[in-house]
Amino acid sequence: VFCASICITYKGDVNMIIEIDFNSDEAIYVQLTNQIIMALPLETAGGDPLPSVRQLADTVGINMHTVNKAYSLLRQEGFVSIDREKVRLFP
Repeated sequence: VFCASICITYKGDVNMIIEIDFNSDEAIYVQLTNQIIMALPLETAGGDPLPSVRQLADTVGINMHTVNKAYSLLRQEGFVSIDREKVRLFP
């Protein structure tokens, strides 16, 4: 099984653990979306910025379009706001 488990630290003190199973039947953008949603109540506060699309793609080792699709889905579902390419969690 080929998996990636990455602890992302951004803005100095906020950590988010992202676990992606590259052999899963579930699309990577869906896994990423679910991982971010699962981390919200435990490790983050409203208004906290998420890593940029490029930062997250480079860290996880996936395509930027995949991260962009996950962020867009999170925005549609009301979990984040996107303003001038900055992604922030809703309070």
